[in-house]
Parts: sequence; structure tokens; C-alpha cells
Amino acid sequence: MKRLRIKAFMIIMLILTCGLFMVACDKEKKNMITLTFETYDGPEVASEVVQSNTSYTLPEPSSWEHHYFEGWFLTENFESSEALPSTYTIPEQDTTLYAKWTKEYSVEFNLNGGTISNSDVWIKEGENVLDALTNIIPQKSGVTFDSWYLNGQKLTSDQLMEGNITLEAKWTVEYTIEIYTQDLNDNEAYQLKETTNASGIVGSSVQITAPEMEGYHLVNKDETIDKMTLTDQKEQNVFHLYYDRNEYRLTYDANLPEDVVFTGGVNPQRALYESVVTVLDSSYVLETKGYLFAGWSKEANGSVEYKANDTITLTDNITLYAVWDVAYIDDGVE
Repeated sequence: MKRLRIKAFMIIMLILTCGLFMVACDKEKKNMITLTFETYDGPEVASEVVQSNTSYTLPEPSSWEHHYFEGWFLTENFESSEALPSTYTIPEQDTTLYAKWTKEYSVEFNLNGGTISNSDVWIKEGENVLDALTNIIPQKSGVTFDSWYLNGQKLTSDQLMEGNITLEAKWTVEYTIEIYTQDLNDNEAYQLKETTNASGIVGSSVQITAPEMEGYHLVNKDETIDKMTLTDQKEQNVFHLYYDRNEYRLTYDANLPEDVVFTGGVNPQRALYESVVTVLDSSYVLETKGYLFAGWSKEANGSVEYKANDTITLTDNITLYAVWDVAYIDDGVE
């Protein structure tokens, strides 16, 4: 009898345990939801049945050629400003998550003889093109990369990727300006006076603006080269400018009071810039007594600076003024 009671008790406990387990399983089943993934034309992601109100690591779709996965969103028009975090709390109802893809467009390069380390470049739609190309710097011997050009225009910092594009590399090359001046001793010969360097875009037409040079004026010679299209060989990009010396006058002024009567004079001398000229002697004949010629000065009221046969270098038009000593006159009156 006692054994029958124990057996009955065990049967009752087993029934109660099974009942509680079934209730728990039913409750857990009611907390399960279906998570669906919409990837549009991208790689499919299988739906999953998951427990609500639990943390879940969102899957990442397989790669889709020339598309960039931006993340999962709750609405198909991607109204939320940011994608869902990678660890997602499961809602209490069946949910569909939407994959956002951004198309990538290709960049073709016209390097004009240069090279780059990576020519297979794709940029996301809407991304800043220059920012995407920051680490792509072409190389070419003898020249320096200037910038990228799109449709003949320099690529600007606000250019966004909107479709497949072809970019042209423009290069900066050095050019030389040689300035030749007329030889002082041989007026038909020219000597290299100075050389300056500058730079420009290969393939561009450069017109040199001749600099002003003190004592010289620009002349057009058969050898003059003041305009050319720059090549990528800097030794070919050499301009030649030619200058003749200006002609200046050395003029002589009698520098006498208006009431002094005299005849004669000193003819002006003409010479090229930087010529050394010999100062002439006075040839004035005074009819008025009391003045003795002492020499020449650059100032009308100056003291003697030059005497006959001294030299002066002409760097501009110069006037020399006669300097006179007042003579003592003995008229015999006591």
C-alpha cells in the first residue's frame, strides 16, 4: 500500500513538471518574432526568428560590386538620419530592416605620360572627389603634379561624385627667361645679363611680359623668343629677350648772369648707357670782363666737380654747369 502511494506521488509530480515546462515553452514561443532583411538588388540575407527584447548583432550583407553598404534602417525611405547600431535590441513585433546602398562610380585617368600607384578607383555617389583622391598623387620625371582637370576645368573643392568621370593630370614645368643686353664695345653684339626661372602648366601658351630695365629698352631681334607653348622638357622652355642701351646726352650750360655777353659754347655729347665720356673744356669767349672759368658742376650753384679731360659715366641725361671765379679788375682808379 505504501509503495502504491509513493508511485502515485511521483506520477503527480511528473505531470506538474511537464505542465510547467509546457507553459514556459508556450510563453517563450509567444516572445519570438521574425526579423526580415530587405536588401533590394543586393546580396540576400535570410530572415531570422529571434527572441524579442534581447540584444542581437545585425548581419552585414556580402559585398556587392561597386556598391557601398551604409547600414540597416527601419524605413524603406531611410528617413532616420543614422543607421541602426550593429548591436540591436529586438522589438516585440515582426520587423523588416532595410539595407541602404550607395552606388560607386569609376574614375578614369588621363595621366599625360605620368603614372599612379592605383588606377582602379571607385568613389561613392555624393562623396567629395578631391577628398577621395587625397592619397592618389601621380608622378612624372622632370615635372611636378599641378592638379586634376575635369572637362577642361580645374577640379574644384566642391565637386561631388555624380557619375563615371575621366580626370586629366596637369603638370607644372619650369621655364627660363634669358635677358641679353647690348655690348658697350660692340653695338652689334649682345651678352647674357641675367637669368630668371618661373613655372607654368605643360601645354599652356606663355607670353612673357618683358621687365623694365634701367638704362635699356626692349628690341625685337630674330633670336627673340617671348611666346611659346610649354613642353614637359624644361631645357626646351627657354625665352630670349634682347635690350639695347639707351642713348643719353651730356649737355653743357654757360651758367652766366644774363648781363654777361659771351660767344661760343660747348656742344653736347651723346653716348650709350654706361659709356665713359671725357669732359670737355670751356670754349666760351666772354666780352664782359671779370669772370674766369674754373670747371664744371652738376648743380647750377655748385662747386667744381669736373675739370676738362675728367671722365663721367652716363647713366642718364646730365647737364654740367660752368663754375666761374670772379676776377679782380684794376681799372687804374685810386
